Amino acid sequence: MKRVLLVMAGVLLTLWVGTAFADDTRFVFSDLTVKDKRTGLIWARDANLGGGDLNMAFDLVKELNIKNYAGFKDWRLPSLEELKALLAFAKELGFADWDSTTHRPYHLFNQMGFYDVQTSSYWSSATDEKHPEMGSGVGMEYGEVGLIRRSTLQGVWPVRDENRK
Repeated sequence: MKRVLLVMAGVLLTLWVGTAFADDTRFVFSDLTVKDKRTGLIWARDANLGGGDLNMAFDLVKELNIKNYAGFKDWRLPSLEELKALLAFAKELGFADWDSTTHRPYHLFNQMGFYDVQTSSYWSSATDEKHPEMGSGVGMEYGEVGLIRRSTLQGVWPVRDENRK
């Protein structure tokens, strides 16, 4: 009986994981980049190319462009809305569960094929005129969105638009 239950649990888990990635055709993975067919954005496949405070984040993106990273010179910090779209995708698939230790946004993206998605927040390009000492970011552990002091060290996950060179 235990063996039957274990087999059934394995089958259900396999079906669940298959369902979780049913939308896997949305993302097209190459060596250094990932194309999101829904948004037309190209993300760096490695979500841990560096980090730092907000000024360092902008400098890192400039450096990637100087180096022609993945053959492109138009990398940028993502907008807050672009990062939130990744979170929305994770939430659609049930990967924003505060009570789970295995169903968080960074788990999903690492399982899908992105490299080294961190639990920490990632900088967006958005700033707040009312609070010039703040920037905005998105956390990939729980899917939190918010203002972050510009001097705080956070991750950089570069993005570019599909139709630019």
